[in-house]
Amino acid sequence: GKDAGTSIVLKDYVRFQLGEGIEKEVTDFAAEVAAVSGIPQPAA
Repeated sequence: GKDAGTSIVLKDYVRFQLGEGIEKEVTDFAAEVAAVSGIPQPAA
């Protein structure tokens, strides 16, 4: 029902909030490695 959907959305939102910093760090690290190794990066 209606309550189950709300619960799932909230869980996904919380997980996104908690994981956001980690995800950003990983992305920045990958971009940095690519820049250092001379691999062209697509514009973000």
